[in-house]
Amino acid sequence: MDGSYDITFNGRGVGKLKVQSQGLMTVFSGETTHIDGLCRLAVISEGKTVHLGVLSPSGKGLHIKKSYTKNMLTELGIKSIEKALVLNGETENSSDWVRESDPSLLFSDPDLSAACKGAKGVISKRVGDITEVAFPLGSGSPFSLMPAFCLGKPAVIDEKKYLIFKIKDGYLAEYNASNAK
Repeated sequence: MDGSYDITFNGRGVGKLKVQSQGLMTVFSGETTHIDGLCRLAVISEGKTVHLGVLSPSGKGLHIKKSYTKNMLTELGIKSIEKALVLNGETENSSDWVRESDPSLLFSDPDLSAACKGAKGVISKRVGDITEVAFPLGSGSPFSLMPAFCLGKPAVIDEKKYLIFKIKDGYLAEYNASNAK
């Protein structure tokens, strides 16, 4: 898996992802040109899109550096890398979303519940047995759900930027699925 991979955004090359083994860790280090909006880096592994995290601003554009153990790569489903790409916010239909007056009640995890206590502008919707919760970005206030920031999916709803989290039985759905024994 070690190597250098082109990072694409909307079909065009925007940067490089370098993957290197360093001791017991595999390090993913990505650099891209500047792209507006909240962007995530993802890889395609065996046809499955795996989100690595949110790209941060750097002097040259955007960057990310993540380290994973062999077990973490297995849990994420990364066996090989077919492609690296930037994912940007998607436009959502606002009619399905409802305001949450106290989003902390949606979480059974005490840390996440405490982190989002009193959060403003949070909206949610049900999709089957999953509750999708959208926390606003760029509202002038600190991001409420910071302990789970990298697990959110960027989206644009009614021209406002959000990070969407999936909750099942009071816990982050992605967390439940990857840690179920």
